[in-house]
Amino acid sequence: MENEIIKPKQFAQMIGKSVLTLQRWDREGKLPAKRSTTNRRYYTYQQYLEYIGVHASVSAKTVAYCRSSCALDYNDIELQKQHITEFAQKMHMAIDEWYIDHNSSLNYQRENFNLLMEQIEQGKIRMLFLAHKDRLVRFGYEWFEAFCNRHGTVIHLVCQSQFTPDKKELLAELKLIINMFSSKIEELGNQKEQIIELINTLEK
Repeated sequence: MENEIIKPKQFAQMIGKSVLTLQRWDREGKLPAKRSTTNRRYYTYQQYLEYIGVHASVSAKTVAYCRSSCALDYNDIELQKQHITEFAQKMHMAIDEWYIDHNSSLNYQRENFNLLMEQIEQGKIRMLFLAHKDRLVRFGYEWFEAFCNRHGTVIHLVCQSQFTPDKKELLAELKLIINMFSSKIEELGNQKEQIIELINTLEK
């Protein structure tokens, strides 16, 4: 796994640099590229881990995370899996393990979400595929992305527009937010029923 070949363009994206920067670093010896038998430049996953200062884990896996807001959304999960599989295949990668939850993105007690975070923290996951960043979390995605990077996990987003939250899911989560804050803010608590009624009207 550590010696898996990564093309310069992909490696540049992984570390947030340009291909021209990689070419310059190669000439300067700052980050020497590997060379194929045809003298083409390439990099390895081990080099990526060394660049970000993380020791490679031999058992590190390539995984995917899928989430739907309801256990009945079976087709949504299957569609996410289909698009992720196709996306990974184009990168010549296979998914070793799937993490699937049926719950709101605002719920951080999701079983497989927490298991995924633990595995990342332990350095056991090298790549994480998502259909869309909203499938992982609604808010604070940048923090979770930085968390993954610190522990040697690269996130790949398929970014299919159909996996962004629909109106029903957003309104349901808006209700949850109101319930969370109404118990803490007395004025909002007094107007909670009116706000919920307005949201119910929008759902129709």
